[in-house]
Amino acid sequence: MKEWTKQRRMTSRILVVVIILVYFGSPFFVFTHLSHDCTGNDCPVCVEIDACIVVIQLLTEAIGTAAVILFAYRNFIKSLIRAWCGLFLCPDSLVGLKIRLNN
Repeated sequence: MKEWTKQRRMTSRILVVVIILVYFGSPFFVFTHLSHDCTGNDCPVCVEIDACIVVIQLLTEAIGTAAVILFAYRNFIKSLIRAWCGLFLCPDSLVGLKIRLNN
């Protein structure tokens, strides 16, 4: 099981590096090939530029969505833990503190 965990961690690290390289490499490709000699409607460079722009948009939306989901999940878990702990903690009451209520 330990080998599987090491392999999974390594795979996830490689995936993160690839995503970072694609995310930061795509704008570099777009900026360097923006002023190319276009051959017309089926220009392969224009197709690649469009693909890079789509990748940038997809990754930006995915990262933003993941950040919102993680933030909401973290806050939900925190509030759930606080509510759950409140159920089991014995709050101090006047009877528990042995305070006499004289009128």
